[in-house]
Amino acid sequence: MKKILITLAMMLVALLATNTAAFADGNRKTEDRAPAKVIWDSDMQWDWDDVGALAILNAMADAGEVDILAIGSSTRGQAGEWNPHIFDAVNTYYRRPDIPIGKSLSGPQLEDVYGQWVVEQGYPHELADGQVWDNVISLYRKTLSEQPDTSVVIVTTGYLSNIRDLLMSEPDEYSDLNGVDLINKKVKYWSCMGGRYPGSGTEANFQDYMGHAKYAVDHFPRPIIGTSAETGNASAAGKSLEFTPITNPVRGIYRKRLDDQGYPNTFSHNTWDLIATLVAVRNPLDYFDMTENGTNVITIGSDGSQSNEWQAEPDHGYYYLIQINSSHVSQVLDELIGRLPNPYPSAEMKVTMLGQGMIDPPGGVFDSGTVVTLTALAGNCYEFSNWLGDVSGTDNPVMVTMDEDKNIAAVFKKVDGCTEPDLVAYWPFNQTEGIYVTDSSGNHFDMRIFNTTDIWNSDPQRGWTLKLNGIHEYGVVNELATEQLKMGTFSIAGFIKIQPGSISEWKRIAGISGSYGFNLSTGGKPGLMTHYGNGKWHGGYADSPAISDGKWHHIAMTHDDNTGNVLYVDGEVVLTQDFTDGTGNAIEYSDFNLFKLASAEGSNYLPATLSDFRMYKKVLTQEEVQKLRDGIDISGIFKQNDAPPFELSCFPNPLTQQTTITYSLPREDFVSLIVYDMTGKKLKTLVNTEQQAGTHKIRFDASAYPNGIYYYCLRSGKYAETNKLIINK
Repeated sequence: MKKILITLAMMLVALLATNTAAFADGNRKTEDRAPAKVIWDSDMQWDWDDVGALAILNAMADAGEVDILAIGSSTRGQAGEWNPHIFDAVNTYYRRPDIPIGKSLSGPQLEDVYGQWVVEQGYPHELADGQVWDNVISLYRKTLSEQPDTSVVIVTTGYLSNIRDLLMSEPDEYSDLNGVDLINKKVKYWSCMGGRYPGSGTEANFQDYMGHAKYAVDHFPRPIIGTSAETGNASAAGKSLEFTPITNPVRGIYRKRLDDQGYPNTFSHNTWDLIATLVAVRNPLDYFDMTENGTNVITIGSDGSQSNEWQAEPDHGYYYLIQINSSHVSQVLDELIGRLPNPYPSAEMKVTMLGQGMIDPPGGVFDSGTVVTLTALAGNCYEFSNWLGDVSGTDNPVMVTMDEDKNIAAVFKKVDGCTEPDLVAYWPFNQTEGIYVTDSSGNHFDMRIFNTTDIWNSDPQRGWTLKLNGIHEYGVVNELATEQLKMGTFSIAGFIKIQPGSISEWKRIAGISGSYGFNLSTGGKPGLMTHYGNGKWHGGYADSPAISDGKWHHIAMTHDDNTGNVLYVDGEVVLTQDFTDGTGNAIEYSDFNLFKLASAEGSNYLPATLSDFRMYKKVLTQEEVQKLRDGIDISGIFKQNDAPPFELSCFPNPLTQQTTITYSLPREDFVSLIVYDMTGKKLKTLVNTEQQAGTHKIRFDASAYPNGIYYYCLRSGKYAETNKLIINK
């Protein structure tokens, strides 16, 4: 008998053209084995093993074993309307949100059991326009017509109405063949969960709408592999779901339905539909014996009841599985159903601003498929207008799916009649052409650049900037702006980058002609100068490192008639100066003329790259200067400058119980470190306090969290960085 079975099995492999030497242990893959091509048809909600079957189908797709071509619901009514949401929620969890889905035309009408529940629980998914077909047969015909001959495996885990309708279909826009001929040309075989073997009896998938089942089985022109109720009863799977993330809808549905049935302490369930799906992708003979070629006779009683009986008639192409090691099958299926989805490749989102405001988050690198919520927060005297680039419209906040790199701009408009207190002028220097630099404060103090050549430069850290050659280029603002500074207090601040060796004599950074200025010494050290008449100046240079080092530095000068001048470099005080003539006598104003940038009375031109300069008619505090240094102005305007300096990491990763998160801070600052789940839900705040500069370590205990992908986000000042964390116990 064993010899006969082996011979018959070899005949079956030849007939079905299945790929042998596939997965004897559910792990090893034959190098030259092409992925199966599957159309998966389900009565989802009648039971919940359909959900488990879709999970293992996706898990095998993650392993490169199968291409999921299309999915169909074989029921109508409430269940038929909600089934696409279940399909898509599961597929989205496995990173396949775009698989087309079809609705049945003639299947039984059933009540909804857990479709609406899936939506109410918020499992991520979004049915796209055109993704759901009202006519599943059109979807199936289109799909089959596009595939190579004898390449598609059809799987049914429910009623057979769709298979009957496909067989009865006529030629259409997708194929000139009728249903029978199209199936005969394109289908390799059909894996059907339904019936009882050996012997005879009733089974749900054949019992209801059994006229459809009889027609489908009698007229299908290609081989059929049957999974019987007895085969699915012999094994169980699902316990591994307990260790998957709570964002897994398969885990959620199993838990709900087992609780509904009075089994709160287990995730295991029978494997009828899982087996039919497994043998559609992998070699059936790796897990089961199989009958010889026969037929499945379905009988309809006068009362509408049905029974099926498999008969050993040759050349009718119907086979059924014989369980040989149910424990091994359970182990294979349980491993598949509990697999975590493949990680997405990453995609980068760059966000810029036109006008003044803040974007949260300010861009970054995300797993492709991650849904990021962008919020535009307008600065003082501004309002959000619209999005540009890879996102358009006026929705705020707006959700962005990171399926590829994105470049997005948020547009903020000045509010008419509103002015920011104490801000005289703001020149971002972020334009790409022109000799007039726009004043973004709304006060219309545009700056004119004289003797220009090619002054606009794209910088990898700060975007577009103003680059002056140091030969004859300089900027001037009209007298009206300077008049604003005659109140006895003012501040000037901005970013500057100077190349080493470019300062051969003292240079003017910025100042008011004939009155005040901050300069560079021959060696590139910053300093202050105050003119008190008759060509006399009082000032000096800071005893600090030179800033002509090819790096960006933030500089600021403040003036107060009573307390004098203060010079800041990168937020730290490097020089103070009283407002006297050097002998203790207070200085009277001399000529109070134009504000000039990068020039002192037509000489001493500055060779530098400049970004984000501002004038205030008040004395900025050191805290406010540091906020400007960090990209946050005193009205809360956010500017993204450079990459996070944290060196953020954790070890071990993946982890089983605990991991250590390590990061470094370049300066003392307020720090938050938060762990999130895959949906962005905040799980645990690890740090939320001021911390000193240097390296910090924090222990994260993950023992209370299930297996899955998580994220830990560090924020400090203007910076934020997010890394992935995997729990795999």
